[in-house]
Amino acid sequence: MEETGADVDRSSKEGRTPLMWACRNGHLDVARLLLAAGADLAAVTKKGVNCLHWAVWGGSIPMARWLMECHGLSTEQLSNAGCNAAIWAAAAGRLDMCMWLRDAGADFELVNYWGHGVVGKAAWKGKLDLLAWLVVSGMLCATMSAADVTATFTRMLFYRTC
Repeated sequence: MEETGADVDRSSKEGRTPLMWACRNGHLDVARLLLAAGADLAAVTKKGVNCLHWAVWGGSIPMARWLMECHGLSTEQLSNAGCNAAIWAAAAGRLDMCMWLRDAGADFELVNYWGHGVVGKAAWKGKLDLLAWLVVSGMLCATMSAADVTATFTRMLFYRTC
C-alpha cells in the first residue's frame, strides 16, 4: 500500500475508513495489515462511530477482543448519539456479543442521548432471545419492579407461542 501511495485512511462521505470496514466484517488479518500500513485506529465517522463499535455491530468477538486487549479500545467510548459498545451490540441483535461484552465489563444500563438503551434496541430488532437474556441476567430490571419483570417475561413467552 505504501509503494502505491494509497491512502489507508481515505474515508467515505460518512467517514468510514477501510479499517472500519475490516472491523465491521471481522477481517482481522486485513485490520492488522491496515494498521501496519499506518491506518488510524482512533478515527471515527461523522457520527462518532469507532472501530470497536463496528466490530461489535458486525458480531466479531475475535475482532472486538483484539481491539480491546491489544489496542486498548474501550467498551465505554460513546458515539455522538451516546451509544457504547453494549448498545451497538443490542442494536445489532447479537446475543453472543452482548454476553461477551457483559463478561468484559460493558455498561448495559447506559441510556443514549435519545433515551434508548439495550432493551429498546433489542426490541427494535425483534430479538426475543436477547430480551429474555436481559431479563434472566437482571439487566432489564434496573428500572423495573419485580412484578414488571415477571409480567414482561411472561408476555415474551406468550408471544413466542401464540
